[in-house]
This record gives sequence, structure tokens and C-alpha cells, in this order.
Amino acid sequence: MKQIKSLYRRLLLPLLGGLALTACEKDNGEETRISEFGPYKKEIIAPWKGGTGSIPVLANQPYDIELINPDNGWLTLDTEGRGTHFTGDDYFKFQATTNDGFPRMEGIRLWTHNRADTVYIKQEGFITPKLDFSTRSIMVLGDGGQATAQLSTNLELEDLRQSIVYTSADEGGWISDLDISNGFLILQTDPNADPEALRNARITLS
Repeated sequence: MKQIKSLYRRLLLPLLGGLALTACEKDNGEETRISEFGPYKKEIIAPWKGGTGSIPVLANQPYDIELINPDNGWLTLDTEGRGTHFTGDDYFKFQATTNDGFPRMEGIRLWTHNRADTVYIKQEGFITPKLDFSTRSIMVLGDGGQATAQLSTNLELEDLRQSIVYTSADEGGWISDLDISNGFLILQTDPNADPEALRNARITLS
């Protein structure tokens, strides 16, 4: 019986030593410093009349800022003579000019040695964009040729994203040369090689 107790004590002591070592490693891990970095807001709406806005940043490390498109012509950074390098919690300002056209957007990039973020400045426009088809579908001739759809818009075609999705079993590619003129969307269609088959497509402008 004494031999069994002695063996039990010899086995128990190494086990307790292992537990003490594990606890010490956990304490060291809790001392790791948390990295903090990021703008208080990721998106700011500026009025069409322009003006100055402020962007607070939460950080416990140095960081830099810059305009994504410095030649945008309407948005500038105002760091009050402090440059574009900051350390710790701080803020910087931006200056937007009057926007007498359509809404517009610019980005401001913030970065540290291993992290990056972006703030987007969206400025309202004096002119509200309009884009609306008077009808949601049109029929075009099987022989092909020009087709039109009435469209109410104050935008130019180059300012719009264009998407053509062919929704029937044909190979597609039979719509081309989209244009906007005198309140109409104008397009060209190729002849339908299969007079018995109805083909369809969806045109999206955005």
C-alpha cells in the first residue's frame, strides 16, 4: 500500500508542474496590445453648395492619408498645415467646391504599415439625374434594322453603364450601336435567321 501511495505522488508532481507552465503562457498572451485603426465614418454626404467637412480617425498608431484621385478638381484635403501624416486619434478636414451638375464621389485612402481603409465623400448635385423608359418592352422586326424606345433622361450615354442580356436560346449578339438622341434609345438589330423562333433580350441602363 505504501508503494502505491509513493508512486501516486511521483506521478502527480510532474502533472502539477505542467499546469503551472500553461497558466504562465496564458498571462503573457493577455498582455498583447490591440491594434486600433479606422475612420469614424466610411461614407460622408456633402451638400451641393460645397463647404468644409471633418473626418475623425481612431488610431493608436501612425497613419497617412491621400486622395484616391488628386486631380478630381472639386475635393481637396485640408490638414491645417499638418501635412498628411498623423499619429493617434485625430481628425482631418476636406474642402468641396459647389457642384452645379450631377452627384459625384471621391475617395480618401488611409493606411498604416500593414492596414488600409477608405472614406468616400459623396456630394449631392444641383441637377437630379433622370432615367426612365416610357415602356418596358418593344417589338422589333425580324428583318432587323433600327429600333427605338422612348427614354426620359438628362444623362449622356457615356455617363451610363450599359448591359445587354440575351434571354432566349439564340446565340445572342444581334443588338448593337446603342445611342441616345431626342428622347429615344436607338439601337440596331441583325436579321433573325430563324423566322419561326422568337428571340428576346434585356437592355439595362444605369
